[in-house]
Amino acid sequence: GLAWFELKGYRLAISDFDKALEIKPEYVLVYEYRGNTKLQLDDYQGAIDDLNLALELTTENPYIYLKLGTAKYELKNYKGAISDLNQAISLDADKDYLSISYLLLGAIKQEHMDDLKGACSDLQRSASLGNKDAAKYVEEECQ
Repeated sequence: GLAWFELKGYRLAISDFDKALEIKPEYVLVYEYRGNTKLQLDDYQGAIDDLNLALELTTENPYIYLKLGTAKYELKNYKGAISDLNQAISLDADKDYLSISYLLLGAIKQEHMDDLKGACSDLQRSASLGNKDAAKYVEEECQ
């Protein structure tokens, strides 16, 4: 499945992930990978379903929460997205995941909650972790 994912053969990847789950239904990474693959296909509810199945097996993976937040954002469930992104941040030490989580939180606050101060705070955190898009926004809008 991962090989197909890397080659952007997303439907073939899902087929392989389905087969893997038939063999080992408790394999959390397969639910995570299949959920991420469904995100790539804009199947946001399918992604949420798979990522929630992954969370039934482990609650300590910040990447799952980041992807859940992304899917919920795409479905305009901003409160759910914020909750999941905050959970990703609370679990994560990886600066790339943190940067993306803060970037998405900032976008939600700026675009959908009319909270420029909160958006700037999150985007400044993202920028401090090396996100160039956040840094550009902060420079243009948060001074």
